[in-house]
Amino acid sequence: MRPEEQRQASKNVLSVEAREIRNYIEKYRSSLNEDIFNSQEYSIKLLQIPKVSNTNRNDLAIDFVRWDKLDSADREIYQQITTLIKDRKMPVEAKNVGRFLPGQVAKKVSERIRRNFNQYDHQCLYTIFSVRPPGRDPNPDETNTKYCHYDFANNNYAYQESWVNFIVKLFEVHRLTIEEIRNAYRAGKKWDIDKYC
Repeated sequence: MRPEEQRQASKNVLSVEAREIRNYIEKYRSSLNEDIFNSQEYSIKLLQIPKVSNTNRNDLAIDFVRWDKLDSADREIYQQITTLIKDRKMPVEAKNVGRFLPGQVAKKVSERIRRNFNQYDHQCLYTIFSVRPPGRDPNPDETNTKYCHYDFANNNYAYQESWVNFIVKLFEVHRLTIEEIRNAYRAGKKWDIDKYC
């Protein structure tokens, strides 16, 4: 929960320290002669190669290779391999994190403006500003993604924190009233959202 300036300052300090550590390690390694640098007594080199092992899912397939027992041809091959990484994307289970359902939007806005703002008022606003299409629209995903997203799996809309902030700004900065919003909705008016940003 730190401000961006603090995070950036910490990052800058850590990057300087990381650079100093890396320079120290490189300087130390370059000062070692080849025999010491390649000796197994002073270092360990791990090479990871995928190996099928179906005996137990908890098994870890690792083969250790003795560096000092390798011939020069094998050493050359191992020195060419720095790291093997199997790129694997992990599924993310959390969906709509940081987004709100219409009732939650109404509640958050009510708390911040300290007056009643209900789901009908919310419907008036998303219609006036064309943030999402009306119900039963054949293209429910045609939303203003800065403020709203359609969730196909749950067949509903999820709203961003930016939408809550926008609504609060309408009342606090632009001094709109709920009655003005309801009248505009009943009259079928459309307002340009960019004029209120």
